Amino acid sequence: MNGKPRSLGWLAALVLISLACSTSDLVALLVTPTPPPPPTEPPPTLTVILSPSSTPITHTPTFTLTPTLIGWDPTETPTTTGTLPATETLQATPTLDENIILLPEESGFVSVLLTQETIYFGRDCAFPEESEVRVKVKNPENVSIVSFFMRIRNKDTGNESGWDVGTSMASLGGGLYALTLNANDLHKNDRYSAYSNAWLEFQLVAFNSKVKEIGRTEKLLDRLSFAQCPQ
Repeated sequence: MNGKPRSLGWLAALVLISLACSTSDLVALLVTPTPPPPPTEPPPTLTVILSPSSTPITHTPTFTLTPTLIGWDPTETPTTTGTLPATETLQATPTLDENIILLPEESGFVSVLLTQETIYFGRDCAFPEESEVRVKVKNPENVSIVSFFMRIRNKDTGNESGWDVGTSMASLGGGLYALTLNANDLHKNDRYSAYSNAWLEFQLVAFNSKVKEIGRTEKLLDRLSFAQCPQ
């Protein structure tokens, strides 16, 4: 009688130990294990790359300025001093009375004034290259347009260019009209480039507001010379 209860006690203890082991195993299976902490290593070193500045750096170049001589041909040898060739005397500026051409009343004009009697073409010429033609009409209230017609005639051969289509003169008011003739500009024109010693002949025609002719001068010949600049 005394031996049986002791055996049962040991048996019960074994059962409890088995149950305890089984329960811990089940708990180990059901509970998610906590991962071990990462190794405590120092963080990687960051390399900072600087972006270029938003404001560009401007380099100011240095220039050496070389002066340009306008109208100078590089093939020519410039001289520091020089004198004008004494082949012709400079024409003095005329007074108003010297170059006034009086016109008959029936022409519809009163007078013509030339500021120069000879104009010269050529580079760096010391002689006059321009002459202004000033005209006065007889009845300015009736005149709306004054046209200037011209041709060039060789003094030696008599060959001439033929009359051009005419140029309107500028109104100065009070019945006065003006036009400037430039020898270099004329010489660039193919029509006149062959002439070097010639007369510049002209004629004036006045028109009213309806472009009807109301006045015409005679052909003014041997009054204005067109020549090449003396060298």
